Amino acid sequence: MYFNRGNFYDFASLGSTMINYVNWMFLEKYTYPFEFSTVEMPYETYNGVNVRLRYVLKVTVTLGYAGSIIEYQDFVVILK
Repeated sequence: MYFNRGNFYDFASLGSTMINYVNWMFLEKYTYPFEFSTVEMPYETYNGVNVRLRYVLKVTVTLGYAGSIIEYQDFVVILK
């Protein structure tokens, strides 16, 4: 794994089906509230020379035969 900067590894992941959408709902903006109250985040976000620890929210919208829409959003964790 030394000098393997191009690849990343998932050390932990948590998945959940939030809601099943009907196709016509994609014509408008839709906001779905959520929170990370039960997710353990024991480490702060870190960006170093040889390693980067980040937390990513991944949203997958499955469109059946049309494929899927996948979006990623990084967020920062700062422990008090």
